[in-house]
Amino acid sequence: TGIANSGSHPWTVPATATATARVRATAHDAAANTAASSSPADFAIADQASPVVTVTSPSGGEDWAMGSGHNITWTATDNVAVTDVDLAYSTDGGATYPNTIATGIANSGSYAWTVPGVPTAAARVRVTAHDGASNATSAASAANFTISDQAPPSASLTAPAGGETWAVGSGQNITWTATDNVGVTSVDLAYSTDGGATYAHPIGTGIANSGSYAWTVPATPSTTARVRVTAHDAASNSASASSAADFAIADQSAPAVAVASPVGGEAWYEGSAHNINWTATDDVGVASVSLDYSRHGAGGPWIPVASGLANTGSYPWTLPGPATDSAFVRVRALDAASNTGTAQSDSAFHILPPLDTMAPVVVVTSPVGGESWVGGSTHNVTWTATDNVGVDSVNVDYSLTGTGGAWITLAHSLANSGSYPWLLPAVLSDSAVVRVTAFDHAVNAAADLGDSLFHITASAVGVGGPRPTVFTLYRPSPNPARGSVELRFHIVRSGDATAEIFSVGGSRVWHSFMPGVGAGEHRVAWDGRGSSGERVTSGLYFVRVSCAEGVRTARMVRLP
Repeated sequence: TGIANSGSHPWTVPATATATARVRATAHDAAANTAASSSPADFAIADQASPVVTVTSPSGGEDWAMGSGHNITWTATDNVAVTDVDLAYSTDGGATYPNTIATGIANSGSYAWTVPGVPTAAARVRVTAHDGASNATSAASAANFTISDQAPPSASLTAPAGGETWAVGSGQNITWTATDNVGVTSVDLAYSTDGGATYAHPIGTGIANSGSYAWTVPATPSTTARVRVTAHDAASNSASASSAADFAIADQSAPAVAVASPVGGEAWYEGSAHNINWTATDDVGVASVSLDYSRHGAGGPWIPVASGLANTGSYPWTLPGPATDSAFVRVRALDAASNTGTAQSDSAFHILPPLDTMAPVVVVTSPVGGESWVGGSTHNVTWTATDNVGVDSVNVDYSLTGTGGAWITLAHSLANSGSYPWLLPAVLSDSAVVRVTAFDHAVNAAADLGDSLFHITASAVGVGGPRPTVFTLYRPSPNPARGSVELRFHIVRSGDATAEIFSVGGSRVWHSFMPGVGAGEHRVAWDGRGSSGERVTSGLYFVRVSCAEGVRTARMVRLP
């Protein structure tokens, strides 16, 4: 009012939005006369400015638990007025806001929000302010905040609840309920044998929350068993529940037993040693084994063999008498719960009278060694042979090459007369020996040799008789010897001859070459010295005489 008649006036359009606005100008003169004029038609005053909004909480970095109550706060102003406010939240860092919190609420600057069960580390809240001209502006949390699951699941074990008796090896259902504000992701099961003080025995981990688990009861007998269920959610929250009272895991199964020996049909001698063999297994363990036998069939009476044995599967048994054709063995296996499993021989076996296991005693009494028997002459081989039951037969053998054989049969299956006439073979030997073997009815055998070697010669030494008709080496004399030894031999045809002495290792220690000796007997002395004059050591030596008719050998012993 009262402005100069300049024809123009600057006007700040007021915040009175209308579509029927007009302006009127009234002119005044000094005589107080007036005239007015207005817009010929309506014009609009429009609100074209959006509100201004700021979210003050949550601003970013907060950790709000699901289900907890928190205030969303903001400021919102407008050149005219904020008519209402919308609230929404994002779980993807503000990329989208598909989750409505509230719409059309008053611009109070605060809203009590129950945080939803949508865990995320990328949550933001958006506030959208509206004015009467439908202008709108949004603002969101400046940074991400966290909606976290901080509530553990709820769990309850319904079976075994306590008081039950579940057999080892039986199938039982463990049942439970488990819930969570978001969801139970998995369940762990374990059991205790100490009344719940510890749960050292896993049953299953990471199993689905089905509410039931088929459990094969383990071989851990206990009267203080409990089961525990632990429920987990995705935020690693967990809760456990266990049996309300103890239940029992009981061993109700007897051991499984089988007799492996004797199974039946065996013939075992009284006094002989045999193993009773068996197998015994148990779902928990075999604590001990007892053995019995019956002489009167499968029905007993049973006579103890051994009890309280470890389950080794074998026991050495010396069979008792008297003899029977109806013997059985029984094996009983016990476990710690006193369950007993029993098995016995499939059929009867035999206990026979005692077996004769003692060999005869035999002694050769002639030739005992050192004799010189002429080939072709007859001498008695004599012996004594006794047995605890009786001598059944006698074998007589001889060797011309010492105690190592080869053995030549003289007579077999002889009666135990103690004597057998022997026509000696016309074979010269200084290493002859006789062996007598005695047998009893149980085919036990024992043999004896003469005490030392004897000689089969062409003629008796020092006794007149027919002259040899073949090349012959007589026994060295004396033998054994310390001093000089006479070597005597007989040749049939004239010619060169050589006498040699060899050590047991085969080395020649002495020799004598005799050229052009005539037919007949010859003697050569060896003084016990080597070819270089040194005295030889004591021990066994071999004499060898060779000529055109062949080679003959004999053994002798040098004494120290």
